[in-house]
Amino acid sequence: MTCQCERSNPLVRSGSDRQSRVIPALDTDYFKVDERSLADFILFARNYAENIKFYGDGSLTNWKKFFEKDISVTLARLANMPLNLSLSFKDDLVNYLQNAEGVAESTVREYFRLYLNLPLLLLAEISQCRKALPSSDPLIAQLDKWVNKEVVSDLLLLKSFVLGAETQPLEGFIDQAIDTAQLNSDINFEHPLLVPEPLFKALTTLNWADTAAEIFTHFESLDVADLTTVVANPAPYATASNLHSQIKDALRYNLLVNAVENLLSAVKSVMDSAAQALELALTRDDHDPSYGLWLTFLKLYEFAQDKINGFTGRHLDFYFRDILQIANQSKQPDRVPLVFELAKHKDEYLVKAGTLLKAGKDFDGIERLYALENDAVINQAKIRELRSFFHRQEEGASVPYAALKTNSADGIDAVLDKDNPQWPVFGPIHDNSLAEIGFAIADEKLRLSDGFRTITLSIDIPVGMPATIQNTFAAALTLEEDWLRLDSSNFTVSKVASTLVFTIVLAGDQDAVAAYNAEAHGFNFTTQLPVLRIWILPNSNQFSAWQQVSFSACRLQSRVDGTRTFTLSNDFGAIDTAKPFMPFGPQPAVNGHFVLGGKEIFSKPIKTLQIKPSWQEPLGTTSHYSRVNTPISIAANVEWLNKGVWTAASSKLAETLPFLIHASDDDSKAQISWALLFFILFGGDLQSNSVAYQAYLYLMGFGFILDDEQTGARFDDLDEQYKPSSTRGFVRFTLQQSLGHREFPQVNALAIMDKASTTFNYTFPTGVNYVDSIPKPPYTPMINDLTVSYQSVDGQPEQFFHQLPFGTLASTAENNRLLPTYPHQGELYIGLEKARPPQSVSLLFQAIEGSANPLKNPATLNWHYLSGDTWQEIKSADISDTSAALSGSGIIQFELPMAADTNHSILPSDLHWLRLSVTDDSDALCLLTAIHTQAVNAIWYDNSNSDLILSEPLAADSIAKLKTPDSAIKKIAQPLASEGGKPEEADEDYYQRVSERLRHKKRASTIWDYENLILQEFPQVYKVRCLNHTELCRDLENKVLAENGMHPGSVVVVPIPIIDPDSASDPHRPYNTTKTLADIDSYLRERISPFVHMEVQNPKIEEIQFKFTVAFRAHIIDTGFYIKLLNEEIKQFLMPWSVTDASSIDFNGSWYKSTIVNFIEERPYVDFIKDVQMFHRVDIEDSGTGWQNIDKGVVKASSARSILVSHRSHDISPYIEVMV
Repeated sequence: MTCQCERSNPLVRSGSDRQSRVIPALDTDYFKVDERSLADFILFARNYAENIKFYGDGSLTNWKKFFEKDISVTLARLANMPLNLSLSFKDDLVNYLQNAEGVAESTVREYFRLYLNLPLLLLAEISQCRKALPSSDPLIAQLDKWVNKEVVSDLLLLKSFVLGAETQPLEGFIDQAIDTAQLNSDINFEHPLLVPEPLFKALTTLNWADTAAEIFTHFESLDVADLTTVVANPAPYATASNLHSQIKDALRYNLLVNAVENLLSAVKSVMDSAAQALELALTRDDHDPSYGLWLTFLKLYEFAQDKINGFTGRHLDFYFRDILQIANQSKQPDRVPLVFELAKHKDEYLVKAGTLLKAGKDFDGIERLYALENDAVINQAKIRELRSFFHRQEEGASVPYAALKTNSADGIDAVLDKDNPQWPVFGPIHDNSLAEIGFAIADEKLRLSDGFRTITLSIDIPVGMPATIQNTFAAALTLEEDWLRLDSSNFTVSKVASTLVFTIVLAGDQDAVAAYNAEAHGFNFTTQLPVLRIWILPNSNQFSAWQQVSFSACRLQSRVDGTRTFTLSNDFGAIDTAKPFMPFGPQPAVNGHFVLGGKEIFSKPIKTLQIKPSWQEPLGTTSHYSRVNTPISIAANVEWLNKGVWTAASSKLAETLPFLIHASDDDSKAQISWALLFFILFGGDLQSNSVAYQAYLYLMGFGFILDDEQTGARFDDLDEQYKPSSTRGFVRFTLQQSLGHREFPQVNALAIMDKASTTFNYTFPTGVNYVDSIPKPPYTPMINDLTVSYQSVDGQPEQFFHQLPFGTLASTAENNRLLPTYPHQGELYIGLEKARPPQSVSLLFQAIEGSANPLKNPATLNWHYLSGDTWQEIKSADISDTSAALSGSGIIQFELPMAADTNHSILPSDLHWLRLSVTDDSDALCLLTAIHTQAVNAIWYDNSNSDLILSEPLAADSIAKLKTPDSAIKKIAQPLASEGGKPEEADEDYYQRVSERLRHKKRASTIWDYENLILQEFPQVYKVRCLNHTELCRDLENKVLAENGMHPGSVVVVPIPIIDPDSASDPHRPYNTTKTLADIDSYLRERISPFVHMEVQNPKIEEIQFKFTVAFRAHIIDTGFYIKLLNEEIKQFLMPWSVTDASSIDFNGSWYKSTIVNFIEERPYVDFIKDVQMFHRVDIEDSGTGWQNIDKGVVKASSARSILVSHRSHDISPYIEVMV
């Protein structure tokens, strides 16, 4: 789909590179008044002497013999062969033959014959010179070795094609001498071709075969018979049917063309060897005296020649240096970051600017020194801890990570790779460092020791509640010495309208929830209460969604069924609940007391309290002494201890209890049921009659429920066992009726006397149950077991915390965010020890250069310091940063403000904490290997050293000592190599720079200005293209959608770095480092109009992938190896810069499928290929596979800033022959 703003710029160009930037005319040797070489003069003298008449011996007619007999003449012939002229003419000849449709066939035939003979013209000259050399000359052995290695095979191959032209009727072609009359004749042709005079003169009356035979004859190591065994090869001419087409085919036949080019190219090594031999020959002492005088003259003439030829250089110097007064750039000292460590007896120490440091010796043995660039106050502050937070958001994922040790392999303690100890600024992505971020509450309602416990936390979220709540949260409760992590069996999450409800259920056999203990539980909670933590499951991918959620209110309620964590007492003291007990003692009396207490229960605000006794003996109307006091009529008043005073229950339903109702026998229970039924039928209200209400609860299987809301108290302020000094935390039951224990002894005695004596007449009291005239004993309440259940008030938790990865932050439980706010994608926490504000903090970040994402702009670094639990900003104006926002190594320096302290709960105390954060684009930061404190910069000090030492950086660990020792300095380290050093500008660079400056005047106005300013200033850039009137259209996520090449006022600059095939750089991604892009941007902005909208971007990378089936030659066995080899060769063919340099990288590139097919088929191990498909991946960030469904015949770069590269792996399948 095409973006609406996508419009092409009509200007198509490839940009500027270092090769095209060079202006040949600036070379002082570009124009020479006298360009003749020593060999030229020697040959000139030989040729000129032929025209001077010799008067003397009649056997000599001219002076030529005197000027050709010296060995230097033969060597000069070899050194001065017209190779360049032949190569240039060969190209013209090929072009002529390919466009000679209108030329007579006889002429075309002769020119083609000349093409085949062209290499032999030079080889014949070499063979003749070889014959003329003395047999003892060492050059003969070199020539023999050369001819066997570089000539014979191609010469024999070329003969096979010459023979093939005869056998395959190349119309009228026979191997004969070239008809020179046919050459240089067709001057009226649209593209006439004139044979250069030196080549024309070299033509002989011999045909190709005879010339080759003569060459073989002059080389003793060659056998002329080998020429006779050559078999004709008509393949170059076999397809076409007429002369012109056959010649065109032959000129495209690689084996033939390569043979001609190889033979011509081979001559270069002979010329080089001859030139060296000529220089040596001049030092020989066996020259003829007369000729030696001539050679002496030539050597003396070179001084005058050099003076004459220096004219252009002197002219440049006059204008550039004398008129313009521009000098060579002076040497630029390199800088190196150092790390100081103070001796223990010093808290601070001033090291002054200019302090010298030793850096070994240079190659001349002179001491190499560096000097401190600025005053530096060194202190004892060191990094003790590095922690980090990172929020990974990609492809729908939202996962928080928190590294307890950032510089580790897993974020905890795993050791880094020894050979590659690098780590991301914001910690590793590892399962061990998944962050638990959420919230926590602390409340007495959570102190739950036993029983069936239910905790309900309700959070009102009026708006913005995410839809996903299941498998999103996790929770934990404080135990005595650990955390109880809850699972799905006891932790559920639900949503009721706009309320988020967390429910926790603990069985009676699970451990007691206890108070928080900092040493046992960690997290720095500022509380002594039990704590419930709830956090977002890191792998739920819901962190982003819930981080924005706010709530209006938070309510906590706990309920316990069947707790035994309580105390009992009565008027006789404490009661042991481990065995059956009598709540009112052995002689229950009116106003007897039974007291229930317990710190755990009554520290909570109680909404309802349920007491369920299990009586040892049932009670009925006739079962015991009293007939009047039934189970439902024996009452106990309820009182609560409040501020030391027993206060009657405020609830009517809890002021009086039928205390023995749970001891009812079957008859009594039936009577109670009927009575309650009639009570209800006749309009009775259970909510206004405590006896009826408790009877109802009894019949329903409940214990006594005291619906009398009570406020809680501090756990430590309560007494576990009741005593007179207790002020609250107890409920008392006071017996209101007598059970007959006081009357029974007397009544029983009188009844026995009455029964024993006939004279004793006793009147039995009414309301007493008798057995055989003896009263039944009174009922003594005895409880076998007592359980207590209660429910707390549903109210706001006492404390609310935000749980952070390394601590907590106390907050409010209403109108607050549910989770702590993390607006940054990544945060690095640096814990400093021994820091004393206000001190300078100077941090050296040791980075892996080039590890930042080159497609991202430099990130914006935010620095804060921790004051209490609040992050305070350090303003960017107060920060010095030489790392270009960590897009490379550098020193970041600022002052630690006075407000910084060491008391924190969100991070460990006793340290001063700094926070480095980025909002997004965290991958724009380099990987790190170390962070050092007490970092300073030193600069090279000129100790009369050679400037050449600035050509190479000072290696790391070269500086370790001051030149003058100082007891205050314990140690000096140099973690990084120096950078930025340059020797004094060379003259050729000077001429280039000044000539360009005269054009752009150090201002970027035209395309050329932009490109050449960058190439001058940034030696790491090989090529750059400036796209004028071009704007990059982006979406809301800042992703480039298209290029608008018709947007005046906008400029896009696309540099390409120098690619070293031997380095670790990825040839598939020829990107500049983020730091380089930032530096280029900064440099250009000082030289462009403020109204220009400029972007500096890496090139857009587009991939080409091939899919095909290949059949290898019959002798190939290891197909796996050759498939890998073929894959690599295709990659190298598509990306020549991966094996050479960046010179072949081009914008606006294109590839034809046929070109690649031809390349593959030419591999010597390939038999044939089939089913070839070529795919174009326009967007390398597209993880889809749709682009692999579109076969292309030609692939063209989709934009002006695009570069075509090979896919990392091509889809190559071996051919399997199907046997029929």
